Amino acid sequence: MFRPCDGNETSVGYLVALESKHTPTVLALTRQDLPSVSPADVHNHPAAKGGYVLSDADGPLQAVIVATGSEVSLALEAQARLREDGIAARVVSLPSWHLFERQPAEYRQSVLPKGVPTVSVEAGTTFGWSRYADAHVGLDRFGASAPASVLFREFGFTPEHVAAQVKSLLSFGSSG
Repeated sequence: MFRPCDGNETSVGYLVALESKHTPTVLALTRQDLPSVSPADVHNHPAAKGGYVLSDADGPLQAVIVATGSEVSLALEAQARLREDGIAARVVSLPSWHLFERQPAEYRQSVLPKGVPTVSVEAGTTFGWSRYADAHVGLDRFGASAPASVLFREFGFTPEHVAAQVKSLLSFGSSG
């Protein structure tokens, strides 16, 4: 399963699929027009490892926002809002759990350090994200129908809500 955040990661997903000799590959693409946010060099792209630091924290790492697909650009917007409030957050793009889990533990730890408050952002289910994150912005029900911008706002897929989730995790951690 490969859920890319932009055209560059999509190209990486195609390369992974073409080179995969023992497993099938599913590319889960969006209908949304997404900005190009990941590195342009698809032959040496870090998405081939399944997950990578797309945008690191400005200063000592306080939190991580891990996202996949169309939610990666949302995570970058939330990171910018947190930066304005003096919170140093990292954004991790995680297009493939399968490929990420195949990386050495040291690499996985360098991308998603243990003990750092982490929020996942996935427009689909939150199921399974607990292996990577402490809190989640996700959707565990079906049936809503409206333009994507309306649904995203209604269900909390906004930079403001993601930033609030990170802040909530940070204040919970500091009081406990």
